[in-house]
Amino acid sequence: MHRTLLFKTLVLCLLALVLLVPLSMIRGTISERQERRETARQDIARSWTGPQRLIGPILAVPYQRRDAVERYDEKLQRLIIENRLTEEVAYLLPETLQVGAGVETEERYRGLHRIPVYTARLDLHGSFNVPPRAGVSAPAESLTFGEPYLVIAVSDVRGLRDAPRLRWEGQGRPFAPGTRTPFLEAGVNAPLGPTDLAEPHTYRFDLALGLLGMDRLEVAPIGRSTRVELASSWPHPSFVGDFLPAHRKIGAAGFRARWQTTHFATDSESRLHEAQVAGRGPFSHSLLGVAFIQPVDVYLQTERAVKYGLLFVGLTFLVFFLFEVLRKLAIHPVQYTLLGLALTLFYLLLLSLSEHLSFTASYLIGAGASTALLGFYVRHVLRSAQGAAAFVALLGLLYGVLFVILRSEDYALLMGAVLLFATLAVIMFLTRRLDWYQIGADLRAGRGGSAGS
Repeated sequence: MHRTLLFKTLVLCLLALVLLVPLSMIRGTISERQERRETARQDIARSWTGPQRLIGPILAVPYQRRDAVERYDEKLQRLIIENRLTEEVAYLLPETLQVGAGVETEERYRGLHRIPVYTARLDLHGSFNVPPRAGVSAPAESLTFGEPYLVIAVSDVRGLRDAPRLRWEGQGRPFAPGTRTPFLEAGVNAPLGPTDLAEPHTYRFDLALGLLGMDRLEVAPIGRSTRVELASSWPHPSFVGDFLPAHRKIGAAGFRARWQTTHFATDSESRLHEAQVAGRGPFSHSLLGVAFIQPVDVYLQTERAVKYGLLFVGLTFLVFFLFEVLRKLAIHPVQYTLLGLALTLFYLLLLSLSEHLSFTASYLIGAGASTALLGFYVRHVLRSAQGAAAFVALLGLLYGVLFVILRSEDYALLMGAVLLFATLAVIMFLTRRLDWYQIGADLRAGRGGSAGS
């Protein structure tokens, strides 16, 4: 006779697994909405700019080197010495580099999606210690130097809506498009005029540029000593790159951050030398910066909620089944199915609401609507207001625990394990004296009545 109870248990397990189909469909809808948001982000990037990465300034000194090369002439039957000209470029990094940036953020819309973009105003100050002959190890009489130029590289030149302004040794220098550097693909360069490189000299520069971007702003700390300060009104920064800020202050009004590095940590000189020897890009470098993130990703939060969907449905079925056993009712599998469908529709309601409201408000509305609907239904199924109230209280507790788990990402596994253990302990306590064989006999005999309308 206990086979009747076993059969119903198997049916309920099968129903719970069948409900994975609508849950997987909801997860598919979440992925589709995420793809639409990414499409919106790409559309904005095409009309605005993408993430920005600033490298520079780098001092480039072009020169020609004359080398005497011996060649044996077969006709003349003797050695001939020829002069061979080689065109090369010496690249020098700043001795000191200070970068100050003020970043103003705003949000651009594509349909329902909001994408943060920014306008950065950067001021760069520093100096170059240029050794004799720009550090080229060749006899002075074999070298002919051309006009040096300063290189600034950015990842998306469309962000340079205004011409950068450079003062080199107190004199203004205009920029021209392109980097003229094989390992720096996109950017600008500023010719510095004829320069006497016979003696060592320290050159100072001041550079100002405006830069449009989105998502993140990164700077390469290429100076032997580099100091970077960023300030913005965006209250949700995520510091990225190879270095965390030495000091930072984050509040509702925005953030301020400061980095301090040296060439011992960045190894920029060795990386520049490797890029120069290779003769091609990209220039491998360390980075520091900030990503302007949105604090609550509603799609990620909803997807995490759906991952707990089967557990949520299973626990609710278990509670419902305990009511059936303890109150000696006969609840039909169709009623369990309707219960499960109402639970799964909560996630679709959560997804649709969170695109218009905050995630917390969406969760409260969805959970409240689902709880009210199920409370009304269970009231008539159990034919008991007290039983329905107890069921609603337990369901509300489950929704509350799920919300806390979603908010506590670092402790989600621990809280989920504690929830399962506590649920099992309560069930074992409530059913510790039940005669399951007798319950199976009662179900087979149809005792306890039907939980109908």
